[in-house]
Amino acid sequence: MAIVYPSGVTDAKAKLAFCYAAQEKLRQKHNVVGKWYKEGTIDSKEFDALPTAWKTALSTASKEGKITETDWGTFVKDVYPVLEGVVIAALCDAKAAVMKDAAAVAAVDLDALSG
Repeated sequence: MAIVYPSGVTDAKAKLAFCYAAQEKLRQKHNVVGKWYKEGTIDSKEFDALPTAWKTALSTASKEGKITETDWGTFVKDVYPVLEGVVIAALCDAKAAVMKDAAAVAAVDLDALSG
């Protein structure tokens, strides 16, 4: 499985920015599932915004309104890491591509970073 970039995200810098945004969104959605597990409920907007594969994997919980210890364990061990792996692999590829951009690398002045 590989990341699918939206149209317009074609160069290395745009891909890197997209991957960082995807990583942050992934973290936020993971927190929603964690809240659901801890508090026993999430609102319908939060549920609807979860990735389809997650909703499918947690379908029993969505019907019952809670996530069991077993459901949570399966989620963090088998479900979440799939999408996380896709995002991290794309992020690493995008970072490597940006680092091959000689102009971008040359523009970095370490003395200027700290003011």
